Amino acid sequence: MFLMLGLGERAGSGLPKVRAAWENAGFKVDITDTFEPYDQTLLRIERAGPAKTTQKKTTQKKTAQKKTTQKTIARQQAILEVIQNNPHASRVEIADALGDLTADGVKYHLQRLQQVGVIVRVGADKGGYWQVLNVTGQTDE
Repeated sequence: MFLMLGLGERAGSGLPKVRAAWENAGFKVDITDTFEPYDQTLLRIERAGPAKTTQKKTTQKKTAQKKTTQKTIARQQAILEVIQNNPHASRVEIADALGDLTADGVKYHLQRLQQVGVIVRVGADKGGYWQVLNVTGQTDE
């Protein structure tokens, strides 16, 4: 009706674009037209299989992961240096010494270093100190 009055465009003109986009994303698309009791177009979308990925995207992800790992190792080494110089340093003091890390970021890295057995906390949260262990698990003194 709107098409006859010049107020609208032809209904359904964008469906080929919609279908192509869903199919490129790895979905199976089925478009069905029915005319009883009224005109309607049904669009059924099902997951057909794994989404299409390119080698370039996979390589970019691996490169990003490698950079993140290198950055994490560098930050943890910097934290270890601060702890070796000042075993009684708090998270805030370590963050201030590094400059590019928040206290929560330091907390994350300290927990990771404790999980792998590189450092241990000796004593209470307040008044305690960090002890750096070497690879064999012995104290590094």
